[in-house]
Amino acid sequence: MVELLVDQAGEKQLIVIFTESSTAPDELKVSDLRTGQLKFKRFKTGNKMILPSEYWRKLHSTYTIRDGYKIIIERIPSTDQYEMVEKTVEQRDLEQLAVTEPYDSEPIPNAATSRSLTVIDERRRPWTFDYRVTRRGRVLSGPQWQNFIRDNIVRVGDTVSIERNDGHGYPAE
Repeated sequence: MVELLVDQAGEKQLIVIFTESSTAPDELKVSDLRTGQLKFKRFKTGNKMILPSEYWRKLHSTYTIRDGYKIIIERIPSTDQYEMVEKTVEQRDLEQLAVTEPYDSEPIPNAATSRSLTVIDERRRPWTFDYRVTRRGRVLSGPQWQNFIRDNIVRVGDTVSIERNDGHGYPAE
């Protein structure tokens, strides 16, 4: 599920904020039962997306949408090929988690692009970590990583798993 926050519901176009990460994908295709195919495109840089007039007219004539409304997209096709990231925590991972397992391709492409990763823990609390790809592997760090470790009582030897699911963000165990 992806949540879009309506920023500007104008007469000619719809501008939304992509809330899954700090950078929206270049394009987000959505099929709606009433309006058919819709195509949001990233607006310049960052997390704003635009629904051009040809799609906005179809959506606006079917639904009432105003500034501040939320648009929930329930099913996102798994064409992004997200892989599960799993790591047994070592002592140095308590400061920043380094996943050194080799991958054929980037396991979480949106995070690699935006340099942040939002996960939802088992208690449905969101956490946003700094995410970067280094020679050592993929690294999760930042103040929220430290809070996640403390609040979830993560210890050396525990396993941290991050996987894509149908909920908003990525579940973390």
